[in-house]
Amino acid sequence: MKKLFAAIKKQTGFVVWGKSELLQQAGTVSLSVEDMPLTRFLDLVVKDQPFSYRIADNTIMLYSKPARPAEGGAAPAADSPVTGRVTDSTGAVLIGATVQIIGGSHTAITNTEGSFSLPVMAGNILRISFIGYKTKEIAITRAMVQRGSIGNVVLAVSSSTLTELNVTANTGYQSIPKERATGSFGVITEETLGARMETSIMDRLEGTVPGLFMQNGEVNIRGLSTLYGNQRPLYVVDGFPYEGDLDFLNPADVVNVTVMKDAAAASIYGTRAANGVISITTRHGSSRKLTVNFSSTAFLTAKPDAGYMNLLNSSQMVDLQQETFNMWHPTYNDAIRRAGQPKAMEALYNHEQGLIDETELNTILDNLRKADGQSQVEDLFMRSRIKHRHAFSVSGGNDIHQYNIMMNYTGNRDYGLRTRTEDINIGLKDRIKVFEWLDAEIGAFTNIRDNTFGTELPDTYYRGMPYEIFRNSDGSPVPVTKLKSPYEIERLKSIGLYDETFYPLEELDKAGFSNAANYFRLQGGFTVKIISGLTLDLKYQTERGSSYNKSYYASDSYYTKNMINDAAQLINGELVKNVPDGGRLFETRGSSKSYTARAQLNFDKRISPKHHLSALAGMERRAIVNSSTSVFKMGYNDNNLQYLPVDEIALGNLKGTESLTSTFSWRYNQNNNFNYGEDRYISAYANAGYTYNGKYNVTGSVRIDNSNLFGTDPRYRYVPLWSVGASWRLTEEDFMKDISWLNSLSIRSTYGLGGNVARTVGPYLQARSTFFSEANATATDIIYPPNKLLRWERTATTNVGVDFTVLNNRVSGSIDYYIRNTTDLLGEKAIDPTNAFPSALINYGSMNNKGIELALSTRNIVKKHFTWSSTLSMSFNKNRMTEINTLGENYLVLTGGYGVNRIGYPMDAVFSFRSAGLDPTNGSMRVYDAAGKVVTNYDQTGAIVANMTDINGLVYSGTLRPKYTSGFTNSFSYKQLSLSIMIIANGGHVIRDVVPPLNYGALNRNVDARAMNFWRKPGDENIPGMAPAPDLKGNGGSYYTLIWYASDQNVLKADFIKVRDIALSYNFAPMLSRIKKLSSAKLTLQVQNPFRWVNNSVGIDPEAYEIASQYANRRLPVMPVYMAGIDITF
Repeated sequence: MKKLFAAIKKQTGFVVWGKSELLQQAGTVSLSVEDMPLTRFLDLVVKDQPFSYRIADNTIMLYSKPARPAEGGAAPAADSPVTGRVTDSTGAVLIGATVQIIGGSHTAITNTEGSFSLPVMAGNILRISFIGYKTKEIAITRAMVQRGSIGNVVLAVSSSTLTELNVTANTGYQSIPKERATGSFGVITEETLGARMETSIMDRLEGTVPGLFMQNGEVNIRGLSTLYGNQRPLYVVDGFPYEGDLDFLNPADVVNVTVMKDAAAASIYGTRAANGVISITTRHGSSRKLTVNFSSTAFLTAKPDAGYMNLLNSSQMVDLQQETFNMWHPTYNDAIRRAGQPKAMEALYNHEQGLIDETELNTILDNLRKADGQSQVEDLFMRSRIKHRHAFSVSGGNDIHQYNIMMNYTGNRDYGLRTRTEDINIGLKDRIKVFEWLDAEIGAFTNIRDNTFGTELPDTYYRGMPYEIFRNSDGSPVPVTKLKSPYEIERLKSIGLYDETFYPLEELDKAGFSNAANYFRLQGGFTVKIISGLTLDLKYQTERGSSYNKSYYASDSYYTKNMINDAAQLINGELVKNVPDGGRLFETRGSSKSYTARAQLNFDKRISPKHHLSALAGMERRAIVNSSTSVFKMGYNDNNLQYLPVDEIALGNLKGTESLTSTFSWRYNQNNNFNYGEDRYISAYANAGYTYNGKYNVTGSVRIDNSNLFGTDPRYRYVPLWSVGASWRLTEEDFMKDISWLNSLSIRSTYGLGGNVARTVGPYLQARSTFFSEANATATDIIYPPNKLLRWERTATTNVGVDFTVLNNRVSGSIDYYIRNTTDLLGEKAIDPTNAFPSALINYGSMNNKGIELALSTRNIVKKHFTWSSTLSMSFNKNRMTEINTLGENYLVLTGGYGVNRIGYPMDAVFSFRSAGLDPTNGSMRVYDAAGKVVTNYDQTGAIVANMTDINGLVYSGTLRPKYTSGFTNSFSYKQLSLSIMIIANGGHVIRDVVPPLNYGALNRNVDARAMNFWRKPGDENIPGMAPAPDLKGNGGSYYTLIWYASDQNVLKADFIKVRDIALSYNFAPMLSRIKKLSSAKLTLQVQNPFRWVNNSVGIDPEAYEIASQYANRRLPVMPVYMAGIDITF
């Protein structure tokens, strides 16, 4: 029978689907026919076999025949017939499903409406099965018999039970069956997306596709291939490039996500595809039935555990400030008296100046030690994060048109008070068959967003002095030290200026930030059927967006009073307020619009039983426009919308003011500006694929883009971007047929050229004109010289892959190896200084990425009521800069916290000083030079000097970018209960430790608690983890800070493993079977980020970490998120 169906496929191209057990049960067949229609031939084939067939498109689907009663036997007694209906999880009816009484002789087959009728008795067990779906068993109750119905039966997809798997990659231009694809695609199905509850579609993709890296909001595919260009993948929604926020999309409305990773997959998008393409397809309607879905999900995140930040507590901070003050401190002067000092430092200075005695000093310091400001931050400024999403959709239609209407609301109350976000999304998609030869489709989507924010984030107060409290025990507010001392505040009040005492609790009601945004997307088009296999697509999309951002400080806000006071002058004893009384307003109004128009011819036809050809060719025009207007007004009243004029020229350069520096500068164009940007593209493209005998595939694509972003030299304006590929389905070969354990095996290879464009520079001279108050005139500043030779950054990608399925489809997967070579990389390079520019951004750099990816799916246990399956996604990427010019190569640049790009090293490489330990004489930091000699960093007077500035003495410590990433998901099901556990891991990169700075004399913010552990006496240098003696005088500058912070001993591994999600769901639809129209009902409980492991001794989570030039911080920790949701479909 297998040979017969292989012959059918070879001659007709029709693919045969079905359970392998059916063919094993079949008897032999001997037929000799000629020029017989396929259906008549199949009728002869299945006449005496235990299975039947039905044809859908080019697929022959096999299913079991109903069992017949034994001769002379009688049907078992039944009270009366019962009816039922069988659908899939989307509500689509399943035609031809088998319904059988276990242990009995009666069997039914569902009709075209998915319905069946069968005589049963209470206590019977019905087994419902259908090709490609999990078999379900239902116990017949007396109530079911009495009402004559068992209701709606929903079967879950189980595509792994098929002998062939129909996976389709949707590129946005075409849909490509897996067996005809040569490129490297990652396809995420609706079932995979639906297993998680995150509101962001990108969060649901994490860990599912090899090569897709996500961390802290950054997304890239197979590493980065540009320095100054766009580093994000291109997002495509329903076939068009997407400029909106991905959070506008409801994951429940997404039916397919295709991640295009190599040139063959993504080159048809041309210049924007060098970073890969993520194509998202949303749901259309169905001609089968009306389907109504409602889902509601709540998310709860507890207040962050500030203990993770490892900051000094109040007692430690006071002790540290007192100890370092006694070691050395700046001599008291007028600047210190006027500036705001931490309360402990203020008390120490007051004691030194004789303003308080020893007893008063000790009382103040003891009270500060006992004060617990951090707990008040949590109580007064923090709250648990609560988020909720509610979604409603209706889909249906008939043979003429199919529609889908979707609505959802998302509300998010963040950690900080006064911080919230609300989103409303509404969408409509409709497909209409106008004539037999003409189809039309239209989609309209809109989003309304409203945000409010507090003036200061709660973690700002965590980093303040830990003894700063905000409210007394009696509930009265307590002021917090800001920029100015109590003495200075009283001085300003005495001359008629405002009181700048800062009360954080009161400030909450005196200022506020808000944001409102609207987004609208309209798309539509026509498909004209010209002849068999040839169609014409005419499609258009437009996007419109508007935004409004407002920052308002009332007239009595601290920030308003501070600005008025700092700009004030005393002229001949008379107070002059250069900034008028009243509030401050800063607002920005923005708008965006884009359009894409496309005309495309499509050809897809099986020319003969052995030859299949698909091709497309088209032209596309696209434009993107963004503009904004920002204004800043002083003396503003939010009630009557009035503001007062100011002397903008004078405010740009005021001298002799009442600020701490006696100067004030507010340039006229600061927060007052206009912005406009426009990108235009016109493109022509083509793609073709040829399949021979269902085994051999070759593909090719080409695209030519022209844009206003390119140089003026015609040689570089029309460079084609192209790809070629081939694949071979080895298991279709006769010599592979006898390998029983191998179900499918394909190899594929592609090569192609992609492009990227950096928007930073252009073909013409870029200049900026502005008014300079110092000169009272307009001046022009040249930003970039003209670059007529500007061209694409080109990335050539080679990809070799293997797809396989073994052990009766229990194990399937793919392995890909790729090499990406980027040339004409834009980089800053020194040029002839006689051109008046010491450097310029030009196309000269190069880099490469190499990697390997593994995707693996296994069905570990498949039992009657229990299943266990696993999926593994792993990728390794290694990049190297092959041509780049690091300007100003010195120790400051190379050891800076952000990483550097240097020939022969990965992108964002980390270089460090080689630690030689602490000097036993004074506890200063020692390092090794290039020759391995110990370098001390102080002179004969003990002053710190920079004695190791030779960059050859630095060592390479690693890269800030992960080399490997993986996701591992285990899914378990028992009857109606499902459990899913996802583990993700990143690693192969490094971070710098969050070591405290060494300038303790300027300790005006909280730091890592290890600041207490510094060198004090000889012998301390032998204690592990001991920090150098602090640079209290600050004469070591950034050098002394760097040789400690950027020491190789403070480089940590950034590997981590996290349990990203644990989800438990229960399908209670069978319990509600009396509700006839109920298709599915699911309750899901999920927790996100419950456990983690990090590969460093200090417990730093790379996802709760930030790096700067000469320091690093722990951010608020990533807390577990608890979710509960229901999903009901009628």
